[in-house]
Amino acid sequence: MYASSECFFGLNLRPLCGPSEVSYTIMPNTAYFEFLPVGEAVDASNLVELARVEDGREYEVVVTTYAGLNRYRVGDVLCVTGFHNAAPQFRFVRRHSVLLSIEADKTDEAELQGAVERASSALLRPRGASVVECCLEMEEALSAVYRQGRVTDGSIGPLEIRVVRPGTFEEVMDLAVSCGTSIGQYKLPRCVTLPCMVELLDSRVVSSHFSPALPHWTWLHDPTSPLTEDVLDPTSNASCLAS
Repeated sequence: MYASSECFFGLNLRPLCGPSEVSYTIMPNTAYFEFLPVGEAVDASNLVELARVEDGREYEVVVTTYAGLNRYRVGDVLCVTGFHNAAPQFRFVRRHSVLLSIEADKTDEAELQGAVERASSALLRPRGASVVECCLEMEEALSAVYRQGRVTDGSIGPLEIRVVRPGTFEEVMDLAVSCGTSIGQYKLPRCVTLPCMVELLDSRVVSSHFSPALPHWTWLHDPTSPLTEDVLDPTSNASCLAS
């Protein structure tokens, strides 16, 4: 079950599938669901009703609940994976407000997800890319501030990808549940800070790979330069949309 403190959202109709294959069918009787397309302005006029979501598109969930929440932005970003009869099914993609920082850089979860998808696409090319090349692919997709730290003063080291053995993320889920996370509210984390979870992941590493070169960075010609780059407000997920 996919749930949060605000309400119940949906059910996984394939409970025996792997964590990476989980999709939830929304239960429309638990709340009134609306969806804000990712990349569009935060405005009530851009909200999409449950019956009008598009397959393959990402949305931020907005709920109106029986408990009194009105158009509340939960902060979860979901991707439509298909339909069960006429009911949309969603895959949890990320949290809207997570920020990672190594030095002066600020990497939100959307940017991190985009970097991972770029590397995944490189693996699927006709001749494919090695895991080492995927490290550089990810770095090229990250912000100008990150790449400046890599190129100009070396304040950020080369990106590392660690390959873990099969079944590791099922173990992460079991550990999270044993630490008190509700199985109905568990979402595969993109960022891990809990020491026991970090230790588990470290113990399952089978190989490590580092970026083989510096990513491209040019101050004057980089359209994502920090002079114009926007950083997500980490408190924005707690806001409500005006009617």
